[in-house]
Amino acid sequence: GAGIVPTVTVFSGARPGQAIGSFFAFPQNYRGGLTLAVQDYNNDGKLDILAGTAGGKNPQVRVFNGRTFRQIDSFFASVGGFSGPISLG
Repeated sequence: GAGIVPTVTVFSGARPGQAIGSFFAFPQNYRGGLTLAVQDYNNDGKLDILAGTAGGKNPQVRVFNGRTFRQIDSFFASVGGFSGPISLG
């Protein structure tokens, strides 16, 4: 949510409640909140993590490999001059 560090924590589907890793989706000083989604972004058969800014201007999406949590893509989601928060999912 807004006001907290932009940390994404990933939980195991095979072992409910067990965290398998976490990472910062945006710089630690970003406090606008996150919106998240999962999809096979790079067509490798594995789910990847999409994180979008939920506050501020210049809506940005960062895409992370679902296994390594390394960033694999980033883009601004502005369409037609829009400059507000976005919602993924």
